[in-house]
Amino acid sequence: MQNYNKKIYIIGSTGFVGKELEYYLSLQDGYDIKGLSSKECNLLCINSINNALKEIDENTILVVTSSITRLVGNNFDTFCKNIKMIYNLSVFLKNQEFRQLIFLSTLDIYGNQNKVIVDDLSPKPHDYYSLSKLVSEDILLNLLSNTKLTIFRLQGVFGDYKCKSTLNNIINGAFNSKNINIVNGGHSYREFIYINNLLLIIKYAIDNQIDGIYNISCNKSMQIIEYVNLICDNIDFHVDLTFLESKTNRDYNVVVDSEKFHEKFHKIHFISTEKAIHDIIVSTVINQERL
Repeated sequence: MQNYNKKIYIIGSTGFVGKELEYYLSLQDGYDIKGLSSKECNLLCINSINNALKEIDENTILVVTSSITRLVGNNFDTFCKNIKMIYNLSVFLKNQEFRQLIFLSTLDIYGNQNKVIVDDLSPKPHDYYSLSKLVSEDILLNLLSNTKLTIFRLQGVFGDYKCKSTLNNIINGAFNSKNINIVNGGHSYREFIYINNLLLIIKYAIDNQIDGIYNISCNKSMQIIEYVNLICDNIDFHVDLTFLESKTNRDYNVVVDSEKFHEKFHKIHFISTEKAIHDIIVSTVINQERL
């Protein structure tokens, strides 16, 4: 496919994913990139959206990484704000010409059903954050029904020491306190997404103009204790494991089996979880040596 210059607007460019995506695409040929922070494009303010996106045209691709995460707040107020942000953006874009919009959603919309997440599994969100993502998807699908829309549903993203994800918190615990807390034996399954794999997916969707809704699954799901063992195998000091008993609404399995995703993105050679964790620990060691 011809790799003409593409105008990429990254909404949420100061967050971890947005910042990594802007840097990654800036190293590639054929992209004109504009990163927009929440100050430059406040999705809660119509006038801010109008000013920030007034120059988009039929060659523009928008990647929306901006949201109020569960770590910041998981309540009715953040639920309403997340929905309002996507509604405001959709109302503005409804009357604009643009090439594609990519929206990052979450596998948490399926809730704690403890079922393998296949493409036709019905959503069952269990908290304000996951419900806000599902409602946001519906808003985009309804208001932008005549445009090329790509929705990626993913589990937590992990990356280098700057990332604040669950898996990164485990790694940081190992380095900072020589201890890792493991809830309920670490038996819950997860498939955390390595940031570099997510960047490959987004770029592939841009280059090939892929639309649709996709449950992302780059590698096999693993138990939390398996992730912990990989971390311990890659560090050269002893780490204590503290096993805790706790009842939380996050104590369930996330196992993805998406034929639709693998059919569309099978040409990507994903980085293995083992290599990803090794590389992150190396970067963490280097960062700690600088401190």
